[in-house]
Amino acid sequence: ETYEAARVDGAGRFRLAVSVTLPQMTGVLRTSYIYMGLGAIDSFGTMQALFAKMSSPNHAATTLTQYLWATAFEKGQFGYATAQGVFLALFSLLYVGLVFAVFRLINGPEQKGLAAS
Repeated sequence: ETYEAARVDGAGRFRLAVSVTLPQMTGVLRTSYIYMGLGAIDSFGTMQALFAKMSSPNHAATTLTQYLWATAFEKGQFGYATAQGVFLALFSLLYVGLVFAVFRLINGPEQKGLAAS
């Protein structure tokens, strides 16, 4: 219906993409950015498979989750590893808040009542 209404109003292909398609995709895009970002922050499995036992040159590819694991289970410093985990959780929350803020700036406040219709 929105595409038909935009076409009747004289919108071209570019205007349809920018004014109709993108606003309808913002929820999906926001969720995708959150999942991709959190996956990049917590890339323990991938990096552990590539660089087991933190053997990358000068630890250049060591992620925070790998360092956390090594601190806890190889060095036995559980308190320090717990502090790293809290930092990782706060950093993840900060990232999610940043994604929501950017999407709010781009799209304006979400209109209420659109989900019900």
